[in-house]
Amino acid sequence: MGVCILVERLYTVLVHDDSSQFKLNALVGAALRGLVQSGADDQAIGAFAAEHRERVAQILGMTAAPVGTVDLQAAIESAVAQGIEKAQSQGRLGKPRRQAGAARRVYVVVAGVRTSVTIPSALFDEVAAAGGGAKEARRRAGQYANQAPDEGNRSGWTVERLRGHLALHEAPGAAQPRH
Repeated sequence: MGVCILVERLYTVLVHDDSSQFKLNALVGAALRGLVQSGADDQAIGAFAAEHRERVAQILGMTAAPVGTVDLQAAIESAVAQGIEKAQSQGRLGKPRRQAGAARRVYVVVAGVRTSVTIPSALFDEVAAAGGGAKEARRRAGQYANQAPDEGNRSGWTVERLRGHLALHEAPGAAQPRH
């Protein structure tokens, strides 16, 4: 019964298309389908597909077009590039990570508990250069972190206070004592 269906499909395809390559593909495809339906193993199907296309073409008096090879590397690169482009256009990719060294974690003790605040490296370096070095900058960060309210962003609070400290330190006449 499977052979009758196979012949009907093959006849339908051959009657409705005049292209010789299409007919060749249909004939070999129908033969492969017959092999699969008959329960042939993978090795027999692969050997038939590789070898019999040219034989069928010779029997029909045609020349078989060479089967094109696929460059898998190029296909994968293209698919990945399209996927990344689509994700970027839809906003599905995360924000780029910060560069190493963009922020510095400073460990402080707040209410007897060791914690840390994150300070931009450039700001920390400015505070250190303003006076006392890195040790003094860490001490100031700890002092401001202790003054921060318990709820909220302790790092943000500390950064604001350090910027205020720099503004006062750099103000004209700030270094001169007042009498």
